[in-house]
Amino acid sequence: MTSNYRQDSWEKGAQFENYVEHILFPSEYYELLYKTSDFKQNSERYVKASLKPDFQFKCLLTGFVFYVEAKYRTKPYLNEYELLSEQQFESFPSIQENESPVFVAFGYGGLASNPDYVSFFPLQKIINRKLSPELVVIYKIDKGLYPSKELQPFNKALNNERFNNNQEISKDKVEKEFVAPQKAKWKFHNIFYIIAAAVVFSLTVFLLTKPSISSQPIKDKLVKTLSTYYSSSDKSQIERLPNFLSKKNVNWYGQKDMTLGEIITAAKEYNKTYPYRISEVDWNSLIVVEDKKGYYASYTMLFKSKKTEEEQYTTYDLKLLTFWDSNLKLTSITESIQ
Repeated sequence: MTSNYRQDSWEKGAQFENYVEHILFPSEYYELLYKTSDFKQNSERYVKASLKPDFQFKCLLTGFVFYVEAKYRTKPYLNEYELLSEQQFESFPSIQENESPVFVAFGYGGLASNPDYVSFFPLQKIINRKLSPELVVIYKIDKGLYPSKELQPFNKALNNERFNNNQEISKDKVEKEFVAPQKAKWKFHNIFYIIAAAVVFSLTVFLLTKPSISSQPIKDKLVKTLSTYYSSSDKSQIERLPNFLSKKNVNWYGQKDMTLGEIITAAKEYNKTYPYRISEVDWNSLIVVEDKKGYYASYTMLFKSKKTEEEQYTTYDLKLLTFWDSNLKLTSITESIQ
């Protein structure tokens, strides 16, 4: 009987894990970096990595890496829900400190494959491993795609995947490896290139309107437009800028409502200082998502610049998140160093 109960418990757990993986964090928006071993594997030979939370995801929009432990309960026992086992309650804080943030997706009621309710807890909010239904419901979320904007408060520099190496992170190390490169990138980054990548990135609208992956023809048009833009940018053909930008003011790098005149002035000044530039887009990384007002596009690229012909190029490995209006004109941008 104990064996059958354990098997049934694992099956329900697997069903809810499937719900978490494909409904809350689908592959269109979250990359699956790690998944724990299943019941069959662990019953034959236990995998030590199974001590980790069930999943590790990476948000495709922000690059934020995090763990998720999936738990399902049909109903409370003695007016309490068990969110974590004793072992998990002891070990997860260390995983969060040394690797990446940990969250608990908790389904309750209904079926494991389609629970009545789902709550989502940051590990630091779980003071006790067992909570009353009244406390569990406080963290209730909508049943569907989990908005990445809700993860932003936990997306700190120390959680950037560049630092997820189990090494001690000091203030000096953060300044040297994260803050300083960001400042250097801003100083040397091709403003002309920034404009070209320009895009309206409204994460809230993106998630609430439930966009869909765009058709291949639109993607092909964006590839052609971006290719032409970067070719013009690298050749300092500033007179071609109006062909790529929205007629409305452009938002980029947190600077709102930049006029075309302001952008052209900045581009001219930059090109005088850094006349040598090379833009290399990884077209295989391009993802295009359709929205009511246009198209979101994300891609990675190598950008190189230098002041004189004799110098060595400074190279930046970048990920861009962009938005194009319905006429395929650029309107705003966010980016991050990979």
